[in-house]
Amino acid sequence: MACSHKDSCGLFPIITLSSALKIWQTFYCDGKYETCLRFQRSNNGERVPPNLLPNGKTLDLVIEKPAPSTPASTAPATHATPVHAAKTGTAFIVSLPTNAATAKPGYSYYLRFRIKNIAGLADKILQELRNAGMAIDATIAKPLQADGTHCFIIITDQGPELELYQAVLRIETMEGVVAKVKCISLEKQEAQQAA
Repeated sequence: MACSHKDSCGLFPIITLSSALKIWQTFYCDGKYETCLRFQRSNNGERVPPNLLPNGKTLDLVIEKPAPSTPASTAPATHATPVHAAKTGTAFIVSLPTNAATAKPGYSYYLRFRIKNIAGLADKILQELRNAGMAIDATIAKPLQADGTHCFIIITDQGPELELYQAVLRIETMEGVVAKVKCISLEKQEAQQAA
């Protein structure tokens, strides 16, 4: 039996999108979920830290404060889109920001790539995304590898798609970024899984 807390678990989308973390999903989410400390805390009504792993260890995860609110006159319009969960068959509503002029939705993204261990590089990358109108929900810097690089993962809030892809192109040209940016739209991924 699968975990009943998948829909509310903040770590589940990260686990499902990463092939390296698929074993966590198999063991905890789809298997022995009752041994997952995230499940246990949630089940007991306790607060679950966003960086708590199912085995009780914590990730080196930074959750940023939300961006200041936009005045109502300049706030992007939103529309609600039903998204069906792939395995449970339940539906929930996702509110996507849209550009009022084009009525195109914005999306949140999972970005993953390798960078060199250069002081200030991660901040420069995050600033490039902010300049493109993307708010950052979380960052994860994996441990440094023998080649002097580490995997850098960014989860963004919903934002403009075109500007995000333009920012990704600029990030890939930065000195110290050693791999193409793997970029996955979380809402599009959910829709594909539901289909």
